[in-house]
Amino acid sequence: MKARRRLSKKLILCAGIATPLLAAYLHFGLCPGKLKNIVSEKMGQATHKRIFFKKMLYLPFRGLAFDDLSVGDADGRTLFSAKQLAVDAKIFQFIRNKKIVIRKLFLDHPQYDFVMGIQSPPEPGAAPVMTRMSGQITVPVASNARKNVLENLNEGPDAFLPENVYIEQIHIVDGRVRVQRPDWAQPIEEIRSINIKMTFRRPPIISFEGSFDLGRDAYTTVRLNGGWNLDSASYEFLLDMNSRRIPEWLAEYQKKHLLSLEKGRSHVRVKLRSVGETLAVFDLDADLQESTLRLQKTFFDGLFSVDAKGLFNFDTHSFDRYQGRLKLTRVNVRNLSARIDNLYNVSASTRFQPDLLTIEQASGEYEKVPFLLAGQIKSFKEPHVTARIEVDSSIEEIVGALAAEQKKFMRSFELGGTCHTVTAVQGALKPGVPLTMDYKIVVNKGFIRNEERKINISDLFAEIFMDASGLRVIRSDFVKDRIPYSLDGFLPKDPKTTGTLKLSSKDMSLWANYLSDGQNAQIEDGNVDYAGVHAKFKGKLINIFDPYLDIDGDATVLLETLAAALTPQSPWLKNAGVKGTLQGYYQLKGQLSHPLDWDLKMDASSDSVFINKNLRLGDFSMQVRMKNRILNIPYVHTESYGGKTTGSILFDLKPAKPTFDAKLGSSNLDIKLLARDLDVQNKDLAGTALFNVVLRGVVGAPETVRGSGSMDIQNGMIFKTAEFKKMGELPFVRVEGLDSVTFTSLSSVFSTRDRKIWTDNLQLRSDTVNLSLHGTIGFDQTLDMLMDVHYSNDVFRGAADAGGLAPFMVQKAEGMISQYKLTGPLKSPKSEKIP
Repeated sequence: MKARRRLSKKLILCAGIATPLLAAYLHFGLCPGKLKNIVSEKMGQATHKRIFFKKMLYLPFRGLAFDDLSVGDADGRTLFSAKQLAVDAKIFQFIRNKKIVIRKLFLDHPQYDFVMGIQSPPEPGAAPVMTRMSGQITVPVASNARKNVLENLNEGPDAFLPENVYIEQIHIVDGRVRVQRPDWAQPIEEIRSINIKMTFRRPPIISFEGSFDLGRDAYTTVRLNGGWNLDSASYEFLLDMNSRRIPEWLAEYQKKHLLSLEKGRSHVRVKLRSVGETLAVFDLDADLQESTLRLQKTFFDGLFSVDAKGLFNFDTHSFDRYQGRLKLTRVNVRNLSARIDNLYNVSASTRFQPDLLTIEQASGEYEKVPFLLAGQIKSFKEPHVTARIEVDSSIEEIVGALAAEQKKFMRSFELGGTCHTVTAVQGALKPGVPLTMDYKIVVNKGFIRNEERKINISDLFAEIFMDASGLRVIRSDFVKDRIPYSLDGFLPKDPKTTGTLKLSSKDMSLWANYLSDGQNAQIEDGNVDYAGVHAKFKGKLINIFDPYLDIDGDATVLLETLAAALTPQSPWLKNAGVKGTLQGYYQLKGQLSHPLDWDLKMDASSDSVFINKNLRLGDFSMQVRMKNRILNIPYVHTESYGGKTTGSILFDLKPAKPTFDAKLGSSNLDIKLLARDLDVQNKDLAGTALFNVVLRGVVGAPETVRGSGSMDIQNGMIFKTAEFKKMGELPFVRVEGLDSVTFTSLSSVFSTRDRKIWTDNLQLRSDTVNLSLHGTIGFDQTLDMLMDVHYSNDVFRGAADAGGLAPFMVQKAEGMISQYKLTGPLKSPKSEKIP
């Protein structure tokens, strides 16, 4: 018991003595007082630096430690400092193998200022400085003239240390490095929170792990780990970096680059693995969020991701092989080109490899018009692009994306429908070299309306191609005024290249070859078939967008077909029985959309023209003149039925209801021939006729027709009747020739008004009886006339020659003959004796 007490007292006494000694040791260290300055001076002489430390301790499991270490240059500028530098060396290795083996080099809160552009001058070529280590061996200090290049690493980290000095582990805790330029007041960059643990093993293998932050606000965090076998030159690294922004120095550095990252948040993961001595395989995975990329003058704002793999050659400092994928998500593109300023909501999947960039699929919006894009860029030294752009949108959206000048032209039109556009792009990406762009446009369910120009096109379908040669309409179908049409054509870019136009419908066909300067067209030759009119033409078309025609050519008119086409507007043509073919030369000037304002000249002729199907007008010719909305046919001529017929007619088209003024005259017409073709019931009708008429009125309004005329038939047989037989049976006298009376001549002067033909002196003459009629014949061929009957002059002369009572009886008989009223249809009139 007493022994135990004595032992306790000894321990307490030892502890009491050891505690103040330990406290003093921890406070003053191994080099108290002036000794610390002497050690600092010796270390400075050995390293050519100014070295200061607060105290030096030897601690278990940490080794020799320097607190508040500071290293400066000869000018007093601090280069390096640390809260603590600890070196844990293996003493037994030094004793047994004469080697200094540093088990662990520990740095706590190290700080280093790196000034760009300043390099320490090399030492003179004198022999290396020698020192005595523990009084046992000489150890040369590493020369500053020795090259610390990559090739020396195969010797291990000891290549950078004095001979016989080895390091097994370096541990840095919460270090900091400031990078700056001599002329900058503020650091370019600060590397903070440096935590690195690096281990060296034999054979020379380095393994490390660590992390650090960039910037005072720690905008970027970098984590890395890996291993490096310096003996076999094999290594494998992994780097993971998260960044909230792009530092100013990096933005400044990238200004000279073709592609630069202007701003954004990023997460980058890189794996690097050696293949042999000079090659390295890399695997990169990067995400850029809220980022801006600049490609020359074009900016890309949005979300990006990159996945790349490849092989890097350190000998050639180039990539032997690589491939990867770049994805864009909701990216807005600014200042893309002079023609296309901005793109919005671009999403794309892109593959790249040496000299080939493939855009598998991209989508986005231009002027609120969505599009799809696919293509390739080959040869990065002399890049060549091929791309295909598809757009599905409404025509209204396409019009909204047009240039202001194009919108101005389209302003008066109402457009609609759907549109599918395919653009093929190819060519070299060189400044000043235009790309070749070919377009295919498919329009469906479209419509075009313009009330001012009376344009109403619906059910539009079109396939349009545009390339370097011009614009081609391969197929276009539409409906205008309820009539289906089909259109094909070619509009060349070169004004010296001939363009074509083909337009057709059920009743119309048009084609033309032309030269165009973009606004006007010179028609080389053309052909149109419409409503029985077949016309060849050539000349000028001024202002394609509102065409003005100045053309001439030869025309053929099929009258029967033309009459059928005009029947809806002029129903009377239905029963007119017009047929025949007119041919002639014409000249036409005027706005295509305003046919009533045309300036038209045409001279036409025909061997035969038929009216009422059988009425033949032989050797027919006519002139047509139209100007200032006056359609004038100043000359109509025909020689048929043994005589001649001439006339003229003028239409005034200015009023809402056009008016006409017509003249017609015939001479020496053979009534027998005329009656045969008119299929008159009286087959014996004959004679020679003269006819003249002047008419004026409103077209399509018979009640407005006014006019006058005359008619005369001589030496013929107009009609034969036995109605006057009783006039020959007089008391004591018999007048011969009244059993059957043949009227051989007719004459009349008449006027027209109120849908009727008025006459006061229609005369019918025969050898025995003369008839005088006055009244009306309606346009519907109904009669309302009074008829007076007289003996002919030949009867009176015969009675005079007979003498006796004959003259007296004939005179008395004529006075007793009554008037007759004729009514009913012209073909079968009714007669009523008037007392």
